[in-house]
This record gives sequence, C-alpha cells and structure tokens, in this order.
Amino acid sequence: MVRSHPSAQMRKYYSRLSRLEEKRSIRSAFVFGVLTIGILILMVFFGIPLVTKFAGIVTDIKQSNQPIQKNDTTPPPPPNFNYIPDFTNQNKIVVSGNTEAGATVTIYFNDTQTDVVSDNNGNFSSEFNLSDGANSFYGIAKDKSGNKSNESQHYKVTLDKKAPKLTISSPHDGDKFLGDKNKQISIQGMTDPSTQITINDRFVSVSDDGSFKYQTTLSDGDNNFSVKAIDSAGNKTEQILKVNYSSGN
Repeated sequence: MVRSHPSAQMRKYYSRLSRLEEKRSIRSAFVFGVLTIGILILMVFFGIPLVTKFAGIVTDIKQSNQPIQKNDTTPPPPPNFNYIPDFTNQNKIVVSGNTEAGATVTIYFNDTQTDVVSDNNGNFSSEFNLSDGANSFYGIAKDKSGNKSNESQHYKVTLDKKAPKLTISSPHDGDKFLGDKNKQISIQGMTDPSTQITINDRFVSVSDDGSFKYQTTLSDGDNNFSVKAIDSAGNKTEQILKVNYSSGN
C-alpha cells in the first residue's frame, strides 16, 4: 500500500484553501460592483440629495437605538428679573431677565402663563399687556433635563394713567408786585403725596401731605413760572404762572 507523503497532503490542503479564498474574493468584488452600480443608478435617477438623505436616515436610526442617558438632576436657579418699575403709564411692559442657558422660563403674569426659552447667554424677555391698577408676576425655570427651579421673587407693577392734581394757592396768575419789600415771593400749592414738583425745572420739596413751597426773587417786568407735577408713573400736570413786578423807581 502506497501512502501519500505528508508534504503532498499539505500542498493539496493549501491549494483548496487558496481556491476558496479566491472564490470569496471574486464574490465580494461582484457584490461590491453591484452595489456601486446601484448607487450610481440611484444618483442618476434620484440625485445626490436623496442618497445623502437616505444615508442620514440610516444614521438617525442607528443613533435612535442608543439609550438616552439622563444624569442631570440639579434644578436651575430661579429666574432673575431685571428692574421693573412699581408704577407706569404705559399699556405694555417688557419683562426680561437671566437664567440658565437654554432653560425654559414660565412667566405667570396675572392670570396668564407664557413660556420663553433663554438664549446661549441665559437672557430672556417677553412683552405683556397691563391691566389698570395692580399687576403681578413671577417666574419658574426648567432646564433641558426637565428639572424645575423654585419660584422667583414676586413682582408688582401698577398701571396708572391719571394725571396728578396740582393747585397753586399763592400767588395767583396775573398778580402784580410793587416795591423792594415785595421783590421776594413764595409760590405755594398742593399736589398728590409722593409726587415730584419742579418750578422752572428746579426741584421743590414736597411734604407728606402733598404741600409745597418755593421762595424766589422777582425781576422787573413779567416773571413766568412753569410749575410741573410728575407722579411715580410718569404722568404730568403743568401750570404756567405769570406775575409782574415793578421796583417803583
């Protein structure tokens, strides 16, 4: 009985292995060629944007299969609002402030609720219509992970469009003064408490009851005085007082 030499058997084994690898390479090249031709046909008939979109969809599907991790459990700080006047005569007001970047700020203004998203610097703003009288608001911030802050400070702003009262009791418009003893006069009157008085653009002290008094020296001829009352909301009442003085010389 004749036996094959071991080296001959090894050569046959490697020869078969080589043929298998060659067949696999030819199969892979064939599949690659078919895919390449298919992609080219798609590009010709449907255009590059559709192929790109298809690739994007495949990528999104792959990413959507990945679990979403939610590790942020720290709530953002309450919204910090910018200066708001206590009184105004404007029908609308802009409420602005700062919070965590990208957070959603819910502003509770009177009976309404408004959501606004802060920018990359954490700034936000929204405009509201005011009702006559007192208006109140506060805010809550919610970050991208859904964590909510505590309530911010509560604010109040009053819409007041009524002009302040202004009464000049002394002197009267058109009064005339004669002689050196009457060269100095005192302009006196009443206004609403907490109202600002100016006479010829000079600030005059106002008492708690709204009374005011201003000493001035007259010049020969007509003397004109602009008396203005301005309240906290910016409403203004103005009266022009005109008196005449003669030294008698």
